[in-house]
Amino acid sequence: MVMMESVVYLDGERLRRLRLERGLTQRELADKAGMSQSTIVLLERRGRSERFHPSTVRKLSGALGVDAAELLED
Repeated sequence: MVMMESVVYLDGERLRRLRLERGLTQRELADKAGMSQSTIVLLERRGRSERFHPSTVRKLSGALGVDAAELLED
């Protein structure tokens, strides 16, 4: 039996706004979230309606100090 991975829809524009509100560079957010800077760049550029694994959103929300729901598309 193959299990499907859950996905969520990340709002890249909201990610960028929250990062800037906290005075973080893309590099700083990447370091705090345990990701590469290029991943942060891609996430922010993709805008709305991009699917990601929930663990990605959890890492980002933890690094930003926000609830994961704040990063998701409405």
